[in-house]
Amino acid sequence: MFSLKELAAQLPSLVQKPKPPIETITFMPDDFPSSSSEEVITICRGIKSHFESAMHFWVVSQQSENWYGREEFLLSYFNEVACHMIDEKEFVLMMNQTQGLKNPIVLVPKGKYIWGQKMVNEWNDSSALAEFEHEYLSFHWETTA
Repeated sequence: MFSLKELAAQLPSLVQKPKPPIETITFMPDDFPSSSSEEVITICRGIKSHFESAMHFWVVSQQSENWYGREEFLLSYFNEVACHMIDEKEFVLMMNQTQGLKNPIVLVPKGKYIWGQKMVNEWNDSSALAEFEHEYLSFHWETTA
């Protein structure tokens, strides 16, 4: 786990580091029963040994999301994260939001749950990061409705 203070201190160097490959799955509004809800879900996963830390993975996962046209907001977004510890049950509950898709998915993490933290907790924007035995996972849900 890391704090907002630690993230702020390391962020300038982390955004400059090489970006190891991550698997990204994005679900757009048309993937939900009602596209008028304007929901988007992005799930990223990366092999732990490819990243120097969970913080490094989280920064890369956020950079992989579509920030085109709003790049100037990325650093301020990083500075507003919550960094609250969550247990496996709460992380799974967040991941279960994929059950609301037209074609629900089942994502099986690689290995045992180690820890997780809620990164953003707003009514229209929610994200979390979790470390498992062999990988990191990030989950991000947002709506513009």
